[in-house]
Amino acid sequence: MRKFAQFAINRPASIIILMAAIIIIGLMNLSRLPTDLMPEMDLPYAAVITSYTGAGPEEVEDQVTKSIENAVGTVANIDTIMSTSSANSSMVLIAFNYGTNMDAAMANMRDKISMVESYLPDGADKPQVLKMDLNSMPVISLSITGKDLSLAQLQTIAEDKIEPRLSRISGVASVTITGGREREVKVAVDPIKAENYGLTLSQVASFLSAENYNMSTGSITYGERKYFARSLQEFESLDDIGNVALTTATGNKIPLKDIADISEDYKETEQITRTNGLATVGIHCQKETDANTVETCTDVKEEMEKIKSELKGNVDVQIVMDQSDYINKSIDSTAKTLVEGAILAVLIILLFLRNIRSTLIIGISIPLSIIATFIVMFYTGSTLNTITL
Repeated sequence: MRKFAQFAINRPASIIILMAAIIIIGLMNLSRLPTDLMPEMDLPYAAVITSYTGAGPEEVEDQVTKSIENAVGTVANIDTIMSTSSANSSMVLIAFNYGTNMDAAMANMRDKISMVESYLPDGADKPQVLKMDLNSMPVISLSITGKDLSLAQLQTIAEDKIEPRLSRISGVASVTITGGREREVKVAVDPIKAENYGLTLSQVASFLSAENYNMSTGSITYGERKYFARSLQEFESLDDIGNVALTTATGNKIPLKDIADISEDYKETEQITRTNGLATVGIHCQKETDANTVETCTDVKEEMEKIKSELKGNVDVQIVMDQSDYINKSIDSTAKTLVEGAILAVLIILLFLRNIRSTLIIGISIPLSIIATFIVMFYTGSTLNTITL
């Protein structure tokens, strides 16, 4: 340190050039530092979620939850296992010890669960293994409404015109739509008529599945080209469904419409999205793990303005939640506190030293050290957040 101090005294021009270089490089790196609320964290939590439609809580616990608990219980570094069994679903929450390699733990969990999948009941879906991640929460949520537009029409607009555009934005991992109404085809089988023909519901379902498919039928080589062929036999109208031929117990053929009423309706509403008391369609965007929250939210808002102008005012878009706004306010507040702290430190030093020159030297070193830190933050991949500030 003595040699460095002697060098600074003997070479003031070199020190000034060095300080200028630090300030220029530091400010350049500051402008390119990504902004976020918190640093990237690897939470030691995971969950296994399994759907079992039509089953009660006790049935779910006996046939699904206990099997999954026994499977994941052999994974290393587990601290606590908690489970919740409810109607139609099972959730097992696993807390690992801090410092556990979550990527390796997740792979180990998937291997263990794959070994017990065959023992689960036939009606149970494949268990989903999820890692708890702060980035899985939406960074921006929007709601859309429209004059003389139903929720079904808004759902169509969101699926066809908004979701594809937002999904293509760099930094957006996925887009979720909530609150709309989706169309579905309902086949109401008359049990008396079906019984008269010797047909069961499972047989009717099998006939429908066999008549509605899209499958590969091989390939054809013609010269130097190779063509892949597919057999397309998907239902395109209600009449196609009604004309599906059913084989009765006596071997005769009857159309499905003879024993069932076929109609197009909406799915049962399981989720309602409201904005200011009005039913709306919600659009929620999740960002990629390494994406910048502020830039992603800004890009989403700019793209929504373009989409809104293309829809010619038929749809009204409101921002319900925007993490970037909160992050900017939080960062500005922290930066303001940082500046106030530096000023107070200089004033207190001046009060004790009663020397303008010494105080000026310390006053210059405070912002210089902070600017130099921005250089280190940029090249280490850190973000500008409340913790790093």
